[in-house]
Amino acid sequence: MKRALTITTLSIASSFGASVVLSEHDFDSNNSGLNGGNPGAVLTTISDPTGSGMGNVGSVNIGGAAPVWGEIRTTPIGHTLPVGTVAGVDSIVASFDIYLPSSTTFSSAGAGTDRVNLIIRQSSGPDNGNRVSPGSSNNNWDTLAQDTWQTISVNVPISAVDNASQPITELTPILSFYDPADPAADGVAAYIDNWSFSVTNTVPEPSSALLIALGGLGLIRRRR
Repeated sequence: MKRALTITTLSIASSFGASVVLSEHDFDSNNSGLNGGNPGAVLTTISDPTGSGMGNVGSVNIGGAAPVWGEIRTTPIGHTLPVGTVAGVDSIVASFDIYLPSSTTFSSAGAGTDRVNLIIRQSSGPDNGNRVSPGSSNNNWDTLAQDTWQTISVNVPISAVDNASQPITELTPILSFYDPADPAADGVAAYIDNWSFSVTNTVPEPSSALLIALGGLGLIRRRR
């Protein structure tokens, strides 16, 4: 899989275990994981214009008559928790690469904070009104570097319940482009690549005491 050069990341929770991939999209071999989202974001597959060897990439246009919220979503939009996933214990891992050309149409003029967000809604049904979104990665547009690939990622626990105290059963990821005060002009706001979304079935890490005990057993066996 193609990878980017620098990383912007939000990471919550440390765990290890098996991962179940729910959605991937690299605009080459895996080319069915993302759709155009809402009318505020038009996603087009093109050959990488940045000269960085990424193959095909996605060109994002959030301009024209589009609303200030431009969203790219997955296919399907919502993902049911895989069998064996334990809400409140297991984790979500999601990431995508982004390139902001210096000629970006994303305007930072006016009031409000322009953002690129990676949102993972968690709910007890198909993206219902009781959803929660812990650990979403909200990135100020003006703090992201231009003319280089970087990665936006989220690694967070799956909540046990939603706002109605119902068990989490569905996950809805959104790549969001927000230009509140001065909607972007028509054209290329950003390029994206290497979308990945998975659930990690957490395996509890061994305690220090257990590790010491195992180490002691190893020494005993060597002496024998």
